[in-house]
Amino acid sequence: MKLFLLVTSLLAAFSAADDPTKEPADSKVTVLTANTFHRFVEKHSDDVVLMEFYAPWCGHCKQLAPHYRSAAAELATMDLPKKVFLAKMDDSDESNRKLRAGAEDMYNFTSYPSLFVFTDGEHERYGGAREHEGIVFHMAAVARDLDPYEEELKTKPGLYKSNPDYATVINDLDDEADFAKHVVDIPDNKLHVVEWYSDRCPFCKSLASEYVEAAKKVLGKSEDKVQFHAVNSRVFYDLAESNGITGYPWVCFFYEGVKVEDMAGLGGADSIVNWVNKKIGASWHEPTAEQLAAQAKWTEGGGDEEEGSCGAPPVELPAFDKYLFELDKAAYKEAVTKLMADMMAAL
Repeated sequence: MKLFLLVTSLLAAFSAADDPTKEPADSKVTVLTANTFHRFVEKHSDDVVLMEFYAPWCGHCKQLAPHYRSAAAELATMDLPKKVFLAKMDDSDESNRKLRAGAEDMYNFTSYPSLFVFTDGEHERYGGAREHEGIVFHMAAVARDLDPYEEELKTKPGLYKSNPDYATVINDLDDEADFAKHVVDIPDNKLHVVEWYSDRCPFCKSLASEYVEAAKKVLGKSEDKVQFHAVNSRVFYDLAESNGITGYPWVCFFYEGVKVEDMAGLGGADSIVNWVNKKIGASWHEPTAEQLAAQAKWTEGGGDEEEGSCGAPPVELPAFDKYLFELDKAAYKEAVTKLMADMMAAL
């Protein structure tokens, strides 16, 4: 009998250890049931609550659990205008099914984990990251009565810019203006390959190293004909939409400021290398005299910067001065000197 109890206890311990969704005694995550759910929400109606509906067997729930737990611990120590609490309920537990949490007239979800933010008596789906830092960032913004999505946009997150080894090969573009400057407006006679991705997409994350490897291989032979870029279309979704991007990861190329073609059959590095090399052969041509002149002007002017050399905003010159400014410096100086002399003589 004693042996049976010992084995049973060991099995229970191992079972708990094998369940990453199970909260330890010191966890700051509140575990709810159908009986305690509404009471908890009402109690914290003046606070901010992140609620997770999960199932212990769900792989994504298991991945989220340690991030959710550590985020709850950090948020509990932060000095915020509103307190932030993280809670969870096992929606797959038969005893909790009476809450009907997934029903259309409740929270209307069909998959796990489903997360919702409760604040000021309202609730909405949580759209933030599912790693520790992202959860803390999003919920702290809500507690400060800020739009977490606008706040994230200011940080301009990217898969490639955050990795120094990647950033030397891939130009992770920040926004519409950055895209226009480096892809659309630049007169460099290069094919501009662009990957559209989400920094939260597992496939995009795994593809990143393949995209970098492909870029290195192509640039090793055709650096004068191609450049590689990337856009976080989860964040800059308007830019993605305006270029006909409907999913991610997605690769296409631009030439002479125009989108030419989307890549079909995106796979590993070799598929990208073969596709880009084929497009270089089919689309690239030697620069015309007009393009060379535009490149020279672009280089001399430092791109499309509108600021002066000291960082001051450009000065709006009167029409006559604009005409004079187009002359060479010596002629300009001579003309101004003569104009000043004529004005003095007139006095």
